[in-house]
Amino acid sequence: MYDNLSLTAAALGRRQAPRLRLALSMHEYVKDEPCQALARDVSEGGLALQKQFGANRHPVELVTVEIELPGTNETIWATAQPRFDALQRSLQVSGLRFVSMARKHERLIRDYVRERRERLARLLTPRPIQSRFV
Repeated sequence: MYDNLSLTAAALGRRQAPRLRLALSMHEYVKDEPCQALARDVSEGGLALQKQFGANRHPVELVTVEIELPGTNETIWATAQPRFDALQRSLQVSGLRFVSMARKHERLIRDYVRERRERLARLLTPRPIQSRFV
C-alpha cells in the first residue's frame, strides 16, 4: 500500500480535507452491478477511484462502495455521490463524495485518515542534527 499526503494548493482549494493517496482494490456498485476499481485517494469526505473505461458507464446520482482500509480488518460500505468523471488513457477516474454510511465506518475512515496524516507529518518534519564534535 502506498500513501502520501496531498497538500497542494490546488487540492486544498477544491477539497474540504486533505486526501491520502493510496492504491487499494475496492468495488463500486452501480445499479447493483459490481465493478472492480482501484481507490487512488481517500479523505473523511470521499475518495477517488479508477476503473477500466466503459465499466458501468450508467449516469447515476448515487453509487455504493465497498472498501477495506489497510489494518482495519473491517469492510466499509458507503453510499457516495459521483462528483466528476475524467478519462485518462483507457481508464476512467471518478471523484466520489460520501453521503451515508454506518457511524462505525465514519469513525474508521476519520481515524485512519487522521492517524496516517499525523504519521506522515512526523516522518516529514525535519529534526535537528546533534553533532558529537562540539
